[in-house]
Amino acid sequence: MPVAACHGPAKNFAAGQKVECPVLVLWGTQGFVGRGYEPLRVWQQYAADVRGQELPTGHFLPEEVPDLVSTALRDFLD
Repeated sequence: MPVAACHGPAKNFAAGQKVECPVLVLWGTQGFVGRGYEPLRVWQQYAADVRGQELPTGHFLPEEVPDLVSTALRDFLD
């Protein structure tokens, strides 16, 4: 992979460009992300349309709460 390809996203972010398609963010309340960050706020720096929610789980959401993940994905894609 060319070095320029690795730096493209950083240059786009620095230029004020954001992902234009909707982005779904899911995280677990018991995991590091849920305890250490505000995921929606973080992703709003990179994308214009950020949606999501916390789920009552740890790190691997699809394994721990598959029904909740499926519901969130269906709602997002509708």
